[in-house]
Amino acid sequence: MRGAYASVTTATVVWGTIHPVGKLILRDATPVQLVLARASLTGLALVLALALAGRLHLIGAELRNRPIRILGLGLLSFFLSSGLSMTGLSYLPASVNSLLANTSPLMLAAALLLFQRRLPPGRVVVGLLLGFAGITLLTIRDAADLGAVGVLGVLLSLGGSLAWALYTWWSRQELQRGDPLAITACAAFVGAVPFAGIAAVTGQLGGYGDLPSTTLLLLLYAGVVGTALTYSLWMSALRRLSATNVSAFQYVIPLTAVTLSVLFLGESVTPALVLGGAAILVGVGLAQERPR
Repeated sequence: MRGAYASVTTATVVWGTIHPVGKLILRDATPVQLVLARASLTGLALVLALALAGRLHLIGAELRNRPIRILGLGLLSFFLSSGLSMTGLSYLPASVNSLLANTSPLMLAAALLLFQRRLPPGRVVVGLLLGFAGITLLTIRDAADLGAVGVLGVLLSLGGSLAWALYTWWSRQELQRGDPLAITACAAFVGAVPFAGIAAVTGQLGGYGDLPSTTLLLLLYAGVVGTALTYSLWMSALRRLSATNVSAFQYVIPLTAVTLSVLFLGESVTPALVLGGAAILVGVGLAQERPR
């Protein structure tokens, strides 16, 4: 159990770098180029890892045994969740986007109430609500000041969070019967296909050659470290922890992202930032369901 918590903690801390790094990438690249590179590099990195481990055959096995499920997971994670979140990032500050894009724990709790007619234990609900209150405190004023463009960014970011909530719940069911690395590699390539088509039609596919070398290095980081590594750790943790437990750790992602945004993107520290961050950390602690 400790190994699972170590995996998900590492994943969320590293994942928190994606939003400020993505904001830097978007200074030179388009959201389509960002998501396409991120998904493609993730798939390639995981294929290499499987090959080095002598498990490359598992990709073919997953595609043969569960093609529809792989298609659904890929569309939910890399196409919808990543696509909506990174597009929202182009309209919002990195800190605001990271906070809104990680509200899926509350969405999972609401889904339990609607579809299973039950809520998680009381302390879990309190933790989730406290974490969401911290997110609201940190973002509501900034989002309100951005006008129509900001509203669009907020809706896109929340849409990405909803897609991730569905992916977290569904992928946990599939991981009981499959290999996390193989499933993630297949899902990454599935999610990359629509964006490759969009990039080809709009002429963005050939634009990578015009990007600065620093932007290309940031794209490499976003795909290999920020996504391939974090997805692998996240999905490994999902095999041993409940979806509610794992999703609650998402509150660490915006906290890391906000900190990096302040340090490297020049975003200001406010009382709301401090109080909201504290609420997020307390929410993570309270929202952990005790193992059965």
